[in-house]
Amino acid sequence: MQNTCAIKIGRLLEIRRALGEVNESFGSIAAELAKLPRGTKAVAVVDWRACPLLSDEVSESLISKMTANNPLMELSAVIASADSPIHVLQFQRLIRDTHYPHRKLFFNPSDLMNWLRPALNHDEFRRLSEFLAEYRAH
Repeated sequence: MQNTCAIKIGRLLEIRRALGEVNESFGSIAAELAKLPRGTKAVAVVDWRACPLLSDEVSESLISKMTANNPLMELSAVIASADSPIHVLQFQRLIRDTHYPHRKLFFNPSDLMNWLRPALNHDEFRRLSEFLAEYRAH
């Protein structure tokens, strides 16, 4: 599974992170956000279910870049696997240290969908469901 970043419907920003360079990922995010009308905030869904454990350096860079994007997001939902306690702790720290109450970590796609549902229109919600279903466990 590779990293992806796209706005396919409305303002739903779809991010899948599995590997690679953080700076490259945020360049793609900036390009997608630039497509939105001025003043429009994105609703982000981030899939970290295939994301490896991150080094301290990468974690700090990720926190900094996520925090910088806080003003551009209405809501940001992250889904991760609960299979590894070390991954869970790292992901909880990443979310906590961005200091953004509208960003949450989920382990269950249904819970994530229920949390984002009020912010999405019908087409965006349908696409959210499709995005989450595209994940294939290794």
